[in-house]
Amino acid sequence: MSEPRETRPTGPPAAADAGVLELLRNPATSAGVLHGVGRDPEKTSSYEVKKGLVLHPRTPLVVSRTLLGHLFWMDVCQVCNQPAAHPVVRRQAERMLARRVVDLGVGERKALARRAPRGVVSALLKDEDEDVLVALLGNERLLEQEAAAIAEREELSPAMLDRLAGHIRWSRSRDVRVAVTRNPRTPISTALRLLAAAAPGDLRGLSEDVKVRRIVRVGARRLLEQGRNGRS
Repeated sequence: MSEPRETRPTGPPAAADAGVLELLRNPATSAGVLHGVGRDPEKTSSYEVKKGLVLHPRTPLVVSRTLLGHLFWMDVCQVCNQPAAHPVVRRQAERMLARRVVDLGVGERKALARRAPRGVVSALLKDEDEDVLVALLGNERLLEQEAAAIAEREELSPAMLDRLAGHIRWSRSRDVRVAVTRNPRTPISTALRLLAAAAPGDLRGLSEDVKVRRIVRVGARRLLEQGRNGRS
């Protein structure tokens, strides 16, 4: 089945019928009734009715998929994170939201990054605004390897790398700590502090990696030697 054309919402919303909204708030409303509402141009001229139909778990797929493209990005995100929504509709919503990321302002991308679903996280990983990346680091759906990939980005500011090193969640990640230590933009004091808590295997890897700054390689070698001397 081809994906319905996306139509961005424009203009002031039409007023919704209170009785229709009550039907949409009722989880027991039948698919037949919802199909009838979805096929009524007068009723679906209301934005709230469109949104209510897409979010209702019993709305027929053909109606939900058609109306999804009429929703604002924050409501499309709500559909993505709605467990009761049909899986096909959720996947369509994720693809739609990922396409819209490039058109969003910084504030909107920050808000999206905090709650972006898995299908949209990848579209935000390469964002050039560090405030967006900070928001993304707080997203519970972000994976460890993705946080480490952010930490590897050499265009990040020293302040951003400092934040990563002290992040309440990601500072506990071995991969993230090593990535921050390797990054040439990480403040030396931060890199050396992370070295002091690194495992021997990570110290060995850092000491032998010619791409790592010399001061970090030397520090790693010294810590390894101290460890060997302490065991002898």
